[in-house]
This record gives sequence, structure tokens and C-alpha cells, in this order.
Amino acid sequence: RFDSFHSMVTVKKDGKEATVDFEGYAPLGEPSISRGHAFRILEEFFSIIGDVKKTEKYGRKAAEEEMESDFKLGENETSGASSLEGISSSNPARKIEEDKGEEYAKQLNEELKTIQARTNGHIAFIGVATDWITKKIRENVQGQDISQLMTSLRKRCEARGIEFISGSPGHVAERIREIKNDGQDKGIKARGIIIVEEGSAEVFEKMLVEFGMDNDKNTLIAGVRANKLKPDSYIRLIEMLMVASIVFKENFAEFSEEDRKSVEEKMEREHKNVGLRFVGKNRILFDLPAAETMKYEDLHLIYRAQIFM
Repeated sequence: RFDSFHSMVTVKKDGKEATVDFEGYAPLGEPSISRGHAFRILEEFFSIIGDVKKTEKYGRKAAEEEMESDFKLGENETSGASSLEGISSSNPARKIEEDKGEEYAKQLNEELKTIQARTNGHIAFIGVATDWITKKIRENVQGQDISQLMTSLRKRCEARGIEFISGSPGHVAERIREIKNDGQDKGIKARGIIIVEEGSAEVFEKMLVEFGMDNDKNTLIAGVRANKLKPDSYIRLIEMLMVASIVFKENFAEFSEEDRKSVEEKMEREHKNVGLRFVGKNRILFDLPAAETMKYEDLHLIYRAQIFM
């Protein structure tokens, strides 16, 4: 059940001013959800007026403090929320996930560098079929943060010569088919990672068979079993990509049963929340465990920690 809200945010800095007037919907009982929208608009304005370099230089925490001290805010919300106070809630569980997420984002950056360094003329790609995410979060407002996270991932990959593909399974499969075709025509191997809902993994496996690439050692297919997640569960996409990248940089298609078991046990100790399992020579499964639901303000802060990296 949702309730509507109306909000106006005015931002002033260095003689420049912008006012954003918007309407939206928030879950009943969560009137402060509009503060998340307002804060995101501030972030966008922060970039528009040219201070994004400060954000990168001083880091996310300093940027937040600078934003609070330098920006003069005026807000009038019919929802009853009168300020951005509370967007930095001190939820201990959220803070743990926020710190972990930021660290995983850093590690993923390093793994992407490794993939780039080992490309050696190969075509590198990462495909994320997002239907399993949209099915789970449905109309939940965290979808906007996940969309921003996807944009951030695309930019990180492109900066390293890695093509990032996201969208429906059909769209991702078609683009990877084009990449594989192009690679074959030019005599270049196309190497990459595919993350897709468990039930759609067969589509990609059949596509590789069509190319005569059964158990393709250049493509890691990661299925996702997300049936235990709820609309307001934290989507651990960064952690899954990081774990998949760690497996990908190894000679995964040649792993023995003992090798696979060793990796599974290691990931169970270090990344139990993504439930890694090997289900084939070039296939893994993320059997995601049940996750606690979280307030949007907490989810927003977790995703933002990863987007700023």
C-alpha cells in the first residue's frame, strides 16, 4: 500500500541555485522515504554544478559532511518530513553492510583491473540479466538506486575496455551472441561473465553449444536463485560480481572436484551471503539465502557507498 507525497527542494551554493519540485509515492508508514529522493537529487545537483571532483578526492563521507555544511536547504513536504535528518541513521546492521559493500566495490575494481590486464587482445564482457532483480523488488523504491549502481558499473567496465551489458535475458544473450560472432570472425576469443536468473542460464548454455563452445572455458555463467529474497531485501550484486570475478580469473573450467569444494568452502567462510556453488565446468550458482528486510534509507546508504567507489 502506498501514499503520495509532494516535495520541493531548493539548493544554493556559490551564488547558484536550483529548485526541484516533484511528486512521488511512498509505502504507508514510511513518510521519510521522500528524504531519500531529496538526497539523490542533491547528489545529482552536486555533480551538475561541477563539484564531483571534490567527491572523488575527499571520499564519500567528506562529501556528505561538505554537502550538509555548504548547502542551504529549504524543504516543504506534505508527508510531514521537514529535513534530511535521519538519512544518516545509526543502524548498526546497516553500517556493517555499508562498510562491507564499500570494501567489495573496491575489491571488484581490482578484479576488473585483473580481467583487463589478462585480456591480451581478447574481447572482454560482463552481462547482467536483470529480470530476477525487477521481479523481486517490483515497485520498491530501491530500484532507482540499483539503476544508478548499474550505470556506475558500466562506467567502471568501459574505463577498462570491458563491455558491460544489462537488461532482459534476451537482450543480454543477443549482444553476447554478437560479441562471440565478432570474435570468431576476427579469430579473437571473447571472454566474460554472465549473471542471470537460474532458470535462464540454460539459454546461455545452449547459445554456447551453438558456437561449438560446450563447457566454454572463456565464459563463466552464474545463475542466481533468488526465491528467498523480498522486495525490500538488499540485492548483493556487487558482492556476486566480485566473487564471480575471483572465480573467473582462475582456470575455472579445469577445476577438479577437490578444487571446487575448496573454493566453495572458502567462499562460504568469506561470502556466505551469496551462497556460491559449482554446478558445471563453466557454471556456478548463487543460492541466495533469506535476507532481512531493510528500510529504504538504509538500503540507499549501502548502495550509495558502492556507487561512489
